[in-house]
Amino acid sequence: MGTDTKVFIAYPDDKVLDVVDAVLDYVKPLSKGGPSYYGYDTEVIGVNFKWKLGEGTEDRSLKVISRCSCDNTDVYEGEKIYLILGCWGESKEIMSGLAQHLKEKLECRTWLCLNDSTDDFIELN
Repeated sequence: MGTDTKVFIAYPDDKVLDVVDAVLDYVKPLSKGGPSYYGYDTEVIGVNFKWKLGEGTEDRSLKVISRCSCDNTDVYEGEKIYLILGCWGESKEIMSGLAQHLKEKLECRTWLCLNDSTDDFIELN
């Protein structure tokens, strides 16, 4: 059983804050109380939000990770930024919508892996 739902985008590492802004744009209208973010450095930035779930919410923490060009080179060689969310609750819905949003907003190639137990990344068209 996998632990994460993942997205990666073909995007320059030095533009990671643009990716965080796009994540906040997507999450803000769908969250309760507004998202917040924190950074250990520019390589790992966390985005916390309360996902609206019917009448309740899910507390979620999404990681945005840059400087990982050597990962998944069998899928894509080059600079990439990963977005990782724990695989539970509505993670598949959240990340599927986010992947599409990033593809359109940042005009970048985008891959989605619904459950990292397989590490099967599917490129969005």
